[in-house]
Amino acid sequence: MATEAPNWYVQKFIDTAVNVFQQKGMLLRGMCSPETSIQARTVNWMVAGKGEAVPLQRGSMGGAMNAPRSTVSAQMSDWQAPEWAYETDLEKMTVDEQAVIAQNAGWAIGRRSDLMVMNALNATAATIVDNTGLAFTLQQALTMIVTLQDQDVGWEGDDIFCGLPPLAWQQFLSYRQVSDSQWVGFDGLPYKTGAKMKEWNGVKWYRSPLSYAPIPSADNYDFFMWAKRAIGYGTNYDLRTTVTWENLYSGWYHNSRFSAVAQTLLPSGIVRGRAASNSLITIN
Repeated sequence: MATEAPNWYVQKFIDTAVNVFQQKGMLLRGMCSPETSIQARTVNWMVAGKGEAVPLQRGSMGGAMNAPRSTVSAQMSDWQAPEWAYETDLEKMTVDEQAVIAQNAGWAIGRRSDLMVMNALNATAATIVDNTGLAFTLQQALTMIVTLQDQDVGWEGDDIFCGLPPLAWQQFLSYRQVSDSQWVGFDGLPYKTGAKMKEWNGVKWYRSPLSYAPIPSADNYDFFMWAKRAIGYGTNYDLRTTVTWENLYSGWYHNSRFSAVAQTLLPSGIVRGRAASNSLITIN
């Protein structure tokens, strides 16, 4: 029969896991549109189409713009990051060792959340700026910006993000135009905490883990530039943890879990980039 862990132990574990999840595990949540509503497992986002102004008709009622309205829906999936702490280990456990268990849970859930967003971006038939076999360059970065702007995505006041794999990120920083630009957080404010980015030419650029980059062919990878309102992320809770004593196994079972989903809302607000994953870094 399972026995609940002491309150102090459970709370210490949950506090640590939630703290790690928010600060280090989940990079992309602040770069997505939050859900409009949740009904059972279904997450909904409202999407409003574009309206056009028409000449005023004096003395008569003007025709309505009839801008389209739609709802994008997706089903949440359930995930867990369980871990054991056996009695013989628990008797020797220090605060640092307990933090390791919490970090593992927080980071695992955070990575899964990020991959939901990346998989949603990758599933989109986005316009591609293709540098197959070539290094990522400032010209490619500018072309991606122009491509997104040409797709009639509002630019002023929109949050635009682009995550670059480590090699492309260093190639990007090799340009003085970029290296001289300001470091910011995901909220656009001067960098203090959270994801560390370069604010340059209207885009928040950041280093994305290599494991997040889709591989379209040998020695090449993909990455994405997107408007925040082009991708949605929804969850009914971030992280829930239960810690119980399992007598049959002589250990404490830490069960961390969450439910979430990411979904493309506006495909025109996403541009795919492609470059060589084995190219050289040239100091520009």
